[in-house]
Amino acid sequence: MTVTADKSALRPTDRCAAFASIYDEHLPLLLGLAMERFGIGRADAQTLAHEVFLAYFLKMDDVRDVRAWLVGAICNASKHHLRKRDRDVEVSKDSSKLPIPGCERLQTPCPTRSRRARRCPA
Repeated sequence: MTVTADKSALRPTDRCAAFASIYDEHLPLLLGLAMERFGIGRADAQTLAHEVFLAYFLKMDDVRDVRAWLVGAICNASKHHLRKRDRDVEVSKDSSKLPIPGCERLQTPCPTRSRRARRCPA
């Protein structure tokens, strides 16, 4: 669906109705792209789709080709989601007991000489 009409001339109720129609028409497409093309789970795909629709709603007056804009936005959002997910590292409960490489001297307590000097020996 290519929309080239001036949407800024729409009344608020018409604008909301136009948005609802676009939402209903394109939501399955956006969810399908996120889940099938990018392998994102349903819950995360729904979150991404809602974020894309929010961005579209805020910029809908400037968008010429709704379908192309939404597809591009969901692809970019999905790629960003996957990059962010790949950076996340799970921390296990036992990881607090593991030594930190290069920080062996930090794991030994500092000797207390006096109240003024509380530096650890280098």
